[in-house]
Amino acid sequence: MTFTAVLFVLANNLLPYIYTEDTAVIQIAAQLLIIAGFFQLFDGTQVVGLGVLRGIGDVNIPTLITFVAYWIIGIPLGYILGIKLGMGVNGIWYGLTFGLLTASILLFLRFQKKTRALVSTSQSYSPQTK
Repeated sequence: MTFTAVLFVLANNLLPYIYTEDTAVIQIAAQLLIIAGFFQLFDGTQVVGLGVLRGIGDVNIPTLITFVAYWIIGIPLGYILGIKLGMGVNGIWYGLTFGLLTASILLFLRFQKKTRALVSTSQSYSPQTK
């Protein structure tokens, strides 16, 4: 995901030429590819966070976290930035990207909390040395 994000950011003016030669489309796509680079990073980290939490048996709270991050924060923020504040498609993608960033941070914090609890539980049940 880091490689793709860096590619999107560094080649944002070149990649659109693969699909079109329309300069207006290329200009818009070049701006969106920078946002897409960050989107890629945050999407990857939140997917990893969900997978790790699922692996340790935690599914309910992460589902709530992603619901809040996407539907309560990301989509409304995209609407406000894109439509209400007139930022257009960039504003919509900023909102969605911020929703993924929120999910990434909250899932990381959840992982920290769960692993601390698992470590303390395993230490309290470990056999005592003499």
